[in-house]
Amino acid sequence: MERVAIVGGSYSPLFPCYSWVGGDRWLESFCNELNRRGIKLFVISPSRKVKNETSFEVVETASLPEHESGITNFASEAYSILKDRQGEYDLIISNSNWSYVFGGIKKTIATLHDGLEKAPDNWLVDNPNVYYRFVSESQYKRLCPNNLRSKSFWLYLGLDNKEYELFGKKDDYYLFVSSLHWNWEAKGIDIFLKLAKDNPQKNFKLYGIGDQKVENYLFKFGEIYKNFTFCGELIDEHRNEVFGRARAFCQLSRLKESFGTSVISALSKGTPVIGLDSAGATKELCGNFFPAKNRYSQIEELLYRDYNPVDIFNYGKNFSIGLEVDKFIERAKEILNG
Repeated sequence: MERVAIVGGSYSPLFPCYSWVGGDRWLESFCNELNRRGIKLFVISPSRKVKNETSFEVVETASLPEHESGITNFASEAYSILKDRQGEYDLIISNSNWSYVFGGIKKTIATLHDGLEKAPDNWLVDNPNVYYRFVSESQYKRLCPNNLRSKSFWLYLGLDNKEYELFGKKDDYYLFVSSLHWNWEAKGIDIFLKLAKDNPQKNFKLYGIGDQKVENYLFKFGEIYKNFTFCGELIDEHRNEVFGRARAFCQLSRLKESFGTSVISALSKGTPVIGLDSAGATKELCGNFFPAKNRYSQIEELLYRDYNPVDIFNYGKNFSIGLEVDKFIERAKEILNG
């Protein structure tokens, strides 16, 4: 695999931009690691609101991301670019739910990021040139149909090397980081607030931006319960410190999460994860370092447990971007030579 074309996700208005958005954040690290290894690449991105300098070429389409303009425009523009430049690459790596359309040009590895109960039929099409990559074993088992399993695989997303920093000394606060665009209960914000309300001797910090009504409520909640702080957006220069100093990171989502960038971000600082063992890939990612529980009383008990940051940090090294790219290149070579 020496030359690749990468199609950015349809929800990537900031790409390439090292942002908190999990998929965008991973994709930029992935591209940088490929580029560092001498693999020639260019990235097709929707129209960006932020245009940062990169060490690789970014081809920007005229259309806005899918959630602003719909799927058709970006898909057709990306297809035209790939068609016009097909002599410049050997493999397409796509991160959109409609990646199967590119199989008519060249072999394509399509990464499915969504955490759904069941993928729509038009996302997983049996095209002889399209191979599906899932981002966790639980997502693969839940979404991959039997007729595609022989040509599909799962591989964890990787974490940029600059994320790894061991914090042996922890402060006494529990951390929650999430988009605030989701349903209140879906991401488990209600559980986190109840933990704060029921445990006044502990401190709780919530980072996130999104729905203005939710943000206003969280500010008011913090005025009533002084052990809770709504911190707003988690900016990049504070990211390692916030995750690293936390007593524990709380992953309380009730969704079938396909992966969990925030989960491995916590592990990479030696910070344990507390959460629900029904939340998709979370338990799978954390292995023996995830004291997952389903009942509220059991989750509450975990606030008072001691953990070994060094063991957690060493385990977190399993999710480095270098290891992911090693395995991805190996699989890509098999596909190209098959």
